[in-house]
Amino acid sequence: LKLADLREQLLDELGSQLDLDNITEEELIQHAVELREKFWQAGGRTSFHSYKDIYLSRILLELGHKRFPTDFTLIDELVETIQSAWPQRTYRITDSRKYSNRKRNLSAGMMHLDVTTMEELLRLRQKQFNMIQNQAKKGRMPEFKDLLRVYDLAYLYRYTPSANREKAKEFLKWLLDNTN
Repeated sequence: LKLADLREQLLDELGSQLDLDNITEEELIQHAVELREKFWQAGGRTSFHSYKDIYLSRILLELGHKRFPTDFTLIDELVETIQSAWPQRTYRITDSRKYSNRKRNLSAGMMHLDVTTMEELLRLRQKQFNMIQNQAKKGRMPEFKDLLRVYDLAYLYRYTPSANREKAKEFLKWLLDNTN
């Protein structure tokens, strides 16, 4: 089942386990990270039984993002959770022909972008970039984590369907111009 089909049921389950109205940012992040770790321990994307935990983690982080929209760590954890279970590229068989690959035959296919996932990640990283810029204007020096966030944004701008390589270069140039 997909997350959209289970969202309400899983939200109810989270509500019965946690006081969602009074949970702190730190508690929310800690619980979501624990759920994501359970996903990996249960086999990650290779196990049907692991998905409930990653769905719960994502729902919890999305709720947290609505309550704490400027928390860098929360956004980072939401991005990591999305990247964990919703691959940006998937392999799809495009025809029934087979071709040889030294040791085994593979069905002819190709990699496809998951546009929805890419656009969602782009939106989150763009938001963080805007926050980084605003804080830099107030004197905050970008940190190493900001480099990773901006690099991720540049990658997403380069490879999403709305690809804009020049925009990607602008983000990286801004980062270089605003760090020591």
